[in-house]
Amino acid sequence: MGGGSAREHDYALVAHTGCRRVTAQTDAAVIAALGRLAEQGLAVREGDSVALLAPDDAGIRDPDARDRLAALREDWLRHTDAQDREPDDDEVLYGDLGYWTHWWNQLNERRESARPVRMDLVVADDGAFDARDWIGEFDQAILGHVVANRLLTGRAIVATAGLDAPSGDIVRLARSLGFQVRVLASPAHYALYDDRTAVLREHAADGAVRHRCTRRPSTVEPLRQLFALQWSVAVPWNEVANGTHDILRLLARGMTDAQIAAATNQSMRTVSRRITETMRAAGVDTRFQLGMRYAQTGGQGAPS
Repeated sequence: MGGGSAREHDYALVAHTGCRRVTAQTDAAVIAALGRLAEQGLAVREGDSVALLAPDDAGIRDPDARDRLAALREDWLRHTDAQDREPDDDEVLYGDLGYWTHWWNQLNERRESARPVRMDLVVADDGAFDARDWIGEFDQAILGHVVANRLLTGRAIVATAGLDAPSGDIVRLARSLGFQVRVLASPAHYALYDDRTAVLREHAADGAVRHRCTRRPSTVEPLRQLFALQWSVAVPWNEVANGTHDILRLLARGMTDAQIAAATNQSMRTVSRRITETMRAAGVDTRFQLGMRYAQTGGQGAPS
């Protein structure tokens, strides 16, 4: 094998493995290649840190060889950049205490900044969140600090049950902080902080609830796109909350659109539109399913 071919083979070996640090797991062939490249001015190693140098810096005169090595170095840079953007320090948050402690830490880290933390939250439509009296259970000193200093803003997607559930109080509090709130049935529960950190709910084998916190772009970016999609089809909170309770209550009693319109002094068109929007937000296909869903979530006036 000629000198140029051997040099390119070594360069390619290091580039394609994305080696930037020599560890106990680094292949011996890669270490040997790094040594030969260092002798030729194409690599540098300081301690366990490694860098491939550009062919121009090594005085490679053959334009074809320069182009091939430059392309290989681009591959190496892409590999190392991906490693920089894929941290392996995911954190597991155990129970509600772990979740809310992490939430508070996110806000506390920003206390010196004039810009609030932006949180995009999706609440799963499984009743777990809606059943809790979060305002009553929350540390009132922390809650007062967050409200007084407006440390948090963002968007939230909640389930239709949240309209009547105790968690509706925390939704109204969030809106007072500047949150935009929409309604949509979602099987997933997750949060995004400043589009950089994601927290996803998981169910452990023993049935315990935990959350996984990650900054991996390969997880955060798909969730960001999922949130954008869910947000685009969700129904604004005001459109569901204002005047919709009475419609759902009467719908659960088996009334027709015409009867509901007469009873609520709204037009047939308004009643039909709100029922359609709420069906979409609740993730159901029929009026009957919507009425049953409202009754099952404890809607006032639902048939016993």
